[in-house]
Amino acid sequence: MPLVARTPLVAANDNDPRSPEFDRKLLAYEPALRRLARKITKNEDAADELFQSAMVVMLRRHRECRLETFWTWAVLCVRGTAQEFVRTNSTKSRSAEVCSLSAFEELPGSTDPHQEEGTDLSRVVSLLEGRNGAMLMRRAMGETLEAIGNDHGLTKERVRQIVIKERARVLGLLREAV
Repeated sequence: MPLVARTPLVAANDNDPRSPEFDRKLLAYEPALRRLARKITKNEDAADELFQSAMVVMLRRHRECRLETFWTWAVLCVRGTAQEFVRTNSTKSRSAEVCSLSAFEELPGSTDPHQEEGTDLSRVVSLLEGRNGAMLMRRAMGETLEAIGNDHGLTKERVRQIVIKERARVLGLLREAV
């Protein structure tokens, strides 16, 4: 794997200061966000371009982020940036394409093999609400009960109970929808 030059985070200006906690989370999740970009693009150069563009979006929109749902917000920023690249490039001619993500444009009549799974996942994520949904999402992403509890001022046992209850609620809603 080639070494990728990493751009250091730019300090917030005085007119639009970021919280130090936002910067800490952004740095902590950077490797995972780079992996997500590689997974989306399946190309190292395109992944770096996507990651850099998503970072710009996240830094510009930092005020919209709730720190307790940082990971979900960051994933949505990366995916939204990827969709914007594809949408922008689908209107340009092949010779004028500047974004290497253009390989993700669908050919007429073709279907992305993961489209159904993506739709299902999008439906599930839309069912997650508030603090309990954020806790379930963080747990699904592999965070420990203790880390989640520390952020919310709860014991890991209480977080476990909330996650189980929220999971049951979401599964019930999905059963009703079928």
